[in-house]
This record gives sequence, structure tokens and C-alpha cells, in this order.
Amino acid sequence: MAANPDFKKIVTGEVELRFPRLDQTYRFNNAAKATEACPPTAQNAAWSTGFALPMNEAKALKAELIEHYNQCRERNRKLPEFSKVFGSKVILDDEGNKTNLVHFSAKRNAVTGAGKAARQPSIVGVDLQPFDAARLWTGTVARLRMNA
Repeated sequence: MAANPDFKKIVTGEVELRFPRLDQTYRFNNAAKATEACPPTAQNAAWSTGFALPMNEAKALKAELIEHYNQCRERNRKLPEFSKVFGSKVILDDEGNKTNLVHFSAKRNAVTGAGKAARQPSIVGVDLQPFDAARLWTGTVARLRMNA
């Protein structure tokens, strides 16, 4: 089966994870204004993590994503103009000033668009053996492979 050209594989260098939620599915509870663990069948259930890139790497990633989107748009003219990379924002310091880092979010919904259960993201250690996602925390350095 041929790969879907609408999805581009992105592999990061070593990045620092921010709020990795990969051990089980979570969702944001609007009433409590907090993220909570939930079963995979719950509405908006997903696995997610954030990571930060230096501004120059973030700009290069954005340019790569824009180029890929425009290629997809050539195949499907119904797609709107590129507007932004969802889940990305410049990190501010304690005084509210922009830093040289851009935060990105990566997420996998627990249920696919077709209504089927999605696979939990695979996590492997440096020895390429399965790694316990519960051992990941903010500050863990990892490489990410994701689809855009």
C-alpha cells in the first residue's frame, strides 16, 4: 500500500519534552480548567506532548510545513490558504518578554476520524526496546517522530 502523500513524516533532533501525556489518554476538562486522565473512548481523549525548539529551528520547521501544505493544496484546491502551524507559540519569560524558543504540541486522538480506536504512540528507549511512558516527565530529552 502506498503512503498517503498528505502526511509528512517529521523527525526531530533531541528535544526537551513538556507535559508528556503518553502513558494513557487525557482530555481537557473545561469546568475544572484542568487536564484529566480519561478512557480512550471519552470525547476528545488523546495522547500528547509538547516540545520546544530554538527560533531558527522552529522557522525551518515552519517553512518545511508550509512547503508540504502547498504541495497538498496543489492536489486539493479546496484546502484554504496556509494560516499557521497549530499548536505552536513563542515561549515568554517570567516578565512576559519573548524568548528564543517556540513551543510545539504533538497530539494523537484516541479515536480516528473513521471512528476506530487509534494505536497508542510507540515509545522506545535508546536500545530500541519498549519504554515505559510513565517514566517520561517534563524535561525528558527525546527524539520525536510524528506526521504533519
